Amino acid sequence: MKKQLMMALCLLACVCASAQISTGEPNSSVIPRTGNRPQAGDWGLYLGGSVSQVMDLIDYVNSKGVEGYYGLPVINLKYYSSDNLEWRMGFQFAARTQNDKTVAPTYDDDGEVDGVETLSKSYNGSNYTRFLPGLAYHFSSSNLLDVYLGAQLPIGFNSETEKTIWNDGDNEDYCHKGSFVVGAGVFMGLQMFIADLPIAIGLEAGYSGHLVVEGAPSYRHKTEDVNEKYKQGTRSIRADWGADAAITFSYYFH
Repeated sequence: MKKQLMMALCLLACVCASAQISTGEPNSSVIPRTGNRPQAGDWGLYLGGSVSQVMDLIDYVNSKGVEGYYGLPVINLKYYSSDNLEWRMGFQFAARTQNDKTVAPTYDDDGEVDGVETLSKSYNGSNYTRFLPGLAYHFSSSNLLDVYLGAQLPIGFNSETEKTIWNDGDNEDYCHKGSFVVGAGVFMGLQMFIADLPIAIGLEAGYSGHLVVEGAPSYRHKTEDVNEKYKQGTRSIRADWGADAAITFSYYFH
């Protein structure tokens, strides 16, 4: 009897949820509105965890502490100027580090190894920052599934740093290189609205190209007698292309 009652309740809940989704009518006047897809004048907050970020996390775990990774998912603030047209401004940041050291054994008076000493330490770090203005057009008017196609203009900065120290920190070699990045990309996505909640989950995939303007690297060489700073090389320009995909989570309000 209990099993039959539970099955009946589950069936009733599914029917009610289906009715709320299919009507497309808000069932509450409370802000944020619940019960239907975003419309003109609504806002959304979007988080997207990409495949490339997952791969970076896997590399970090496999490095067993040698590498470090710090990153934010893509964060988008979205605004619907019409029921189908969405404007978005996104932000993304990620940083990777790698630390290493060179060691040598130490010996006691009898010639036996009694420990190790650090000869040098090295640090490699890189990070990138992206601002992602864009827009998307939503084709479907369904209150369950939403298909959209869009474009964005990524703009931001890259930074790379290498540093090696030895002789207990008295000697140091340092190199820093920065670059400016601007590009264009297209993306398509599918998201599903969850029952009567102002929440959607989905998948998004895109392809983009970037023009990377790299400045001349800056160097510093320091010893007990010398401490010099200089730049070497010239500015360079290169193009990068690539695809990525993300699992998305969106919260809508107005």
